[in-house]
Amino acid sequence: MKRQVLVLIVLICSVFVDVNAESFFSHKYEGWHWYEAKKRELQEKANEVSNVKSSSSPTEQIKEMREVQEKLLHKALVDPSEANIVEYLRIQKLILDSSYRFTQGYRRVMQTHPELNETTKYPITQIGSQIYQKQKKEKHKRILQQASKTHGLFYFYKTSCPHCEQFIPVIKMFAEKYRFEIIPVSIDGKKHELLPKTQNNQVLAAKLNVAAVPAVYLVEPKTNSIIPASFGYTALDGLEEKVSFIYQEMTRGRNAEE
Repeated sequence: MKRQVLVLIVLICSVFVDVNAESFFSHKYEGWHWYEAKKRELQEKANEVSNVKSSSSPTEQIKEMREVQEKLLHKALVDPSEANIVEYLRIQKLILDSSYRFTQGYRRVMQTHPELNETTKYPITQIGSQIYQKQKKEKHKRILQQASKTHGLFYFYKTSCPHCEQFIPVIKMFAEKYRFEIIPVSIDGKKHELLPKTQNNQVLAAKLNVAAVPAVYLVEPKTNSIIPASFGYTALDGLEEKVSFIYQEMTRGRNAEE
């Protein structure tokens, strides 16, 4: 009789264990209960961060997210526990994910809306940049050839100025290349041997407030306009760009090429 009772108990226990065992092993990938509880808690906190009030403006949403990130960072710095660091990394990941989505969207728009892509006008590739620079030089050439027909140049210098000494070949080359009439003006009363047509005109220099040399002014005799175009030493291409720009500004609305 006892044996039959024991056998019955064993059978009952076996069934109970099998049921519970099946329940546990079918969910074994969920892990230990304390870990799952902790995981759910962290997920809930992350959800609180991501569920920003829909009534907030985009600017307010970004501000709130940054404030939460800063608070969580400070919390993790003061108490660098695993939970605090995970909280901070979760909000950081949300922000980085948003930035990544924006970057991807930006690239997509640049490819599908070429009219918004400035690199089509100002290329950054080596070949594209070379083409752009060549076109810019051609444009400056046309503008300066046009400018030399109606404008001249004042070149202010000092014989004691080493920068003026180095700039003389540049200004002479520029004048010859585009057929500009150039009038050298000495502001120290001395004439440079390479500039025999120099005028000693300290009064003009004072009137134009020439504070730095070498200085190049673009002159339009017809309207008696005198506009500063370049100060200090500059290479030929730099001088071309500066004078071209000033000419366009002086003649804007008339015959300037845009």
